[in-house]
Amino acid sequence: MKRLAVLGASTPFTVSLLQALRDLPPMALSLHGRSVERLGLIAAHARANLDAPVAVHTALAPAVEGADFVLVQIRYGGMGGRADAERRAWALGCPADETLGPAALYVARQMAEPLEDLAEALARHAPDAWILNMINPLGVSTAALARRHPRVIGICELPHTTADRVAAELGLPGLDFRVEGLNHRSFLCVDDAVIDAIGDRDTLVGLPAAWARELGAIPTKYHRLLREPVAPESASRAAQLIGLKDRLLAELREDPARVPPSLAERVTDWYSDGVVPLLRALLDGGARVINQLDDDGVVRERLAQISPDGLTPLPGALPPAAQAWVDRFETHERAVLAAVARQTPETLQRALDLDPMLSR
Repeated sequence: MKRLAVLGASTPFTVSLLQALRDLPPMALSLHGRSVERLGLIAAHARANLDAPVAVHTALAPAVEGADFVLVQIRYGGMGGRADAERRAWALGCPADETLGPAALYVARQMAEPLEDLAEALARHAPDAWILNMINPLGVSTAALARRHPRVIGICELPHTTADRVAAELGLPGLDFRVEGLNHRSFLCVDDAVIDAIGDRDTLVGLPAAWARELGAIPTKYHRLLREPVAPESASRAAQLIGLKDRLLAELREDPARVPPSLAERVTDWYSDGVVPLLRALLDGGARVINQLDDDGVVRERLAQISPDGLTPLPGALPPAAQAWVDRFETHERAVLAAVARQTPETLQRALDLDPMLSR
């Protein structure tokens, strides 16, 4: 039986992962977190809903030793750190998205040191495991882990869910696509016939359809944050999630075996549409979009053929208009990586100056 270690498992949202894992062959679970009480609740839910051994750990080494897969979903700095990053983004007149923009930059700087420690520990205690990373901002965190561990994959479900939605909206049986770009800043490379099928419609996947016609490629939903001014949120997402987590924990305490009703208030399709299909591909083979560190130090998002033996990238070719955006994103990403590695006022300011959300 394969073994899956989950780091950051004490969040009640791990219940969504456990439910999604029911679509895979049983795997022994190793749940790691800081809160003994919360880990106990998650473990009780796992034992009631999955036909697999479940162990809990507050120490990292025993949690990951012998694991075939390590899913990393630790939130360094907690919700307090996210709330601080939100305030900094709002002060700059930006939406507080933890994956892009100033908020992501501040989150990345907060997690730099503990993430380096984690990377070293994983290389030491789980050198042969596949490390499946979900920490935002995904490109920066995947780079930090992959510099020390040879088998790191950043997970994002968005290209696949975007492709499914494009096919549905255009009445196609499916979408043959490749992906090029960076996480939440990538484009679906498609045939000219797909672009022609857009016709004169006003929208596609919730974005102006004119953008896809102009780019010759399909952007994902985050392209709006990079292209259009968006007013900062009026409420803190961190505060909302803190309240939801408290309700989930109360419901788990009442009945750990039951799926907490409040879980329906948050979409967590990164488990069902991201983690589980990737695990299935690593077990049996298949093509999935991954985020992987390239030799130049930048993590890029692209389709890859996956098997138990490894990964084979399947590159795409972007039209010039879309490639110009990717070139801009990569310039900014390098500045962010420098600001995380050398935390000086100068590197921080350069990353902010090159941020597409601040320099439209």
